[in-house]
Amino acid sequence: MTGVTPVVSVVGRSNSGKTTVLEGLIAELTRRGLRVGVLKHAGHGFEMDREGTDTWRHRRAGAAAVGIMSDDGVAVIRALEGELPLAEAAALLGPDLDVVLTEGFRRAPTPKIEVMRAEQGGDVQTPPHQLLAVVADGAMKTGAPVLAFDDASGLADLVAAEIKRPL
Repeated sequence: MTGVTPVVSVVGRSNSGKTTVLEGLIAELTRRGLRVGVLKHAGHGFEMDREGTDTWRHRRAGAAAVGIMSDDGVAVIRALEGELPLAEAAALLGPDLDVVLTEGFRRAPTPKIEVMRAEQGGDVQTPPHQLLAVVADGAMKTGAPVLAFDDASGLADLVAAEIKRPL
């Protein structure tokens, strides 16, 4: 794939089911032959490294970036002075992806799938021009398609159309 990798964001309230929706969507898009990257937003920082590991010790010693690599994967942890623009962060996942799905990034200018649970109440928060679909556990009125939590195939169809990939 050449050019900028398309990004689609999955957004919703805490505990609405965003991760579950992403799991199904990733599996379905991958089954259809797409290379999918995922970027999760952590609003309050995160810690990937475990205390006592070599990379943890390297970061605590002052390294601005540390990496670890084996024959089946690579990970890099880099200190930042502020959050990167989403397109720049998505590009870090690699140039060979067909789509990057994000969890969170509500304010990003990307097409969005909003996940909602009836017991959480409330209305759709995504602006209509960014709303690709709503995943909900009940009927609702919106200008976008409303899909059930178990409709990964339907959701994959919408994402494929959005990124202009026939599947």
